[in-house]
Amino acid sequence: MLKLPRAGACVVAFGFLAATGASASEPVFIAVDDASTASLGPMPLDRAVYARAIDAATNLGAKAIVLKFFFDAPRSSESDSRLAMAIRGAHVLMQVEEARGSGRSPAAPFVRDDWRFDGIQSPYELGNVHPPLANFERGAAGLGFVSVRPGFEQAVEIVARWQGKAVPSLQIRTVELALGGAARVERGEILMGTRHVKLDEQGRVPCDVMQAAVLPRYPIDRLLDGSIPRDAIEGRIVVLGYDRKDSPRVELGPAKVKVHDAFNRQVSCLFQALGS
Repeated sequence: MLKLPRAGACVVAFGFLAATGASASEPVFIAVDDASTASLGPMPLDRAVYARAIDAATNLGAKAIVLKFFFDAPRSSESDSRLAMAIRGAHVLMQVEEARGSGRSPAAPFVRDDWRFDGIQSPYELGNVHPPLANFERGAAGLGFVSVRPGFEQAVEIVARWQGKAVPSLQIRTVELALGGAARVERGEILMGTRHVKLDEQGRVPCDVMQAAVLPRYPIDRLLDGSIPRDAIEGRIVVLGYDRKDSPRVELGPAKVKVHDAFNRQVSCLFQALGS
């Protein structure tokens, strides 16, 4: 089940905001980069920094925040409590990881009971999963999976099969919120309003990720010091992630790009496919 933001969201039809006639706004990337960590402290950053970022984005009118980090172990009880409070006070999406061991069932919204696998010959089989730390997950608006399996550079994940049920990728959850509505998967297609896009045999949207536009980007320290203009954030989805020199990289065809840059390009590609 898709949980839409509590306030400020309008339903999108035909790629436009039905309530106002204005076009939907693409997500924006807020980056933990080398310059910002020089002023905010050594890595890993205190989780209170992420809490401040969520609060700042919410105060600027962000529709939702996507945490492109995986918090699976406790740290400082004070900082963890601060981050959990910030997550509860906003509309936050978080990611699940595939578990090497037994894993556990997610508590936050994850399964899409109304999505169908008919027309998808070989859906991605998601094994046991490891959700975020329980006190963070309890406040999350929803979860999505992320995969860097072969073909990552030519297709965007949409749906996987977990315990026989359909579950969404973090990319499609992000784009659904950006466009203000719930997608449907049936007959080998993804439907968004009147827009129908054919899925490949594995349940992905074909897309040349390396040719996709890069999302608008701001460093996290500018969000925290209040120097990002309100109109750059208001009504948008904020993706909070890394863009450091030592960020993990993934192969996209002949190139290696930062993992969160690849995610952002996939989100951009999917936004254009479903919202244009």
